[in-house]
Amino acid sequence: MTNKTNYRMDLEGTIILDDGRTLHLKKIQNSAEPIYFKNTFNLIKLELTKKLSETKSHQQQIQEIKFHIKNKNHTHSLPEMQMEEIDFFHHLLKETEIAFQISATKEKHPESNWNFAICDTPIQKKCGLFFGLNWGGDNIDQQTVYPPKYKDRNWKFISASRQFFREYLSSEIEDLNYSNLCFFRSPNLNKFVSSDWKLGIPLFKKYTEYINPPFCLMLGDPEKLSSNNHIKDLKTHEIVDEKTKRRVYGFSGQLFGKYPFGSVPHPESQISTSARNSIWQIVTSEIKKSML
Repeated sequence: MTNKTNYRMDLEGTIILDDGRTLHLKKIQNSAEPIYFKNTFNLIKLELTKKLSETKSHQQQIQEIKFHIKNKNHTHSLPEMQMEEIDFFHHLLKETEIAFQISATKEKHPESNWNFAICDTPIQKKCGLFFGLNWGGDNIDQQTVYPPKYKDRNWKFISASRQFFREYLSSEIEDLNYSNLCFFRSPNLNKFVSSDWKLGIPLFKKYTEYINPPFCLMLGDPEKLSSNNHIKDLKTHEIVDEKTKRRVYGFSGQLFGKYPFGSVPHPESQISTSARNSIWQIVTSEIKKSML
């Protein structure tokens, strides 16, 4: 688990980054807990950590995190990072931890260090959402820190998808919300206990409803959603991969009955580039129609 950094608190001061890449407030008291600052309008919560994004400069991080508290009228400004979203993120982490502790997957693999995560990009309200089934990987520490917008995302699920997001959705991945249908991690789906979808999907739904995305795109098979009636007006789109002569499927509909939804094959599925382009074009066209 990520170590938390002590902080010092001064209600008349400014939150800045010091040379040790931690956040400090002057005076009053030390603590190893997250910061809480209450005023008449907001509950502000910051998670302090020793390490920030490795791909952004120190000065860029300062510009994103620095904010000013005006003592007289209790207002604040926070460029790019929204404290309401950070507060929601930490509340959802707590709810996910409760669910994870009683999950069948954890019970079946009690010695595994798989843990869970909420999202890999910052929560960006009213921006598009894309997601897979669940987080992969093994021996990965628990997510505790609100994710930065810019960092290395060089695993195949992301690197193989960038060109398609640019081509068919005119979007960079960093400008979208990136998560998974279930926040619980497992090295592969064979080790994920299927009953845990009932624990995971309600948490994902809460995350989705908070974002209120204009569209949702799933990279992978939506069967876990469709079999539980989470997709309304589900349509199947079928093409034939001319290289392999195999059928390739995409899907569209309304996620949770209200969000324009599409599903394309997983980035690591064995289909030709031509077939992948064709199914992306069909599915994203259906999404765009639903957005009108």
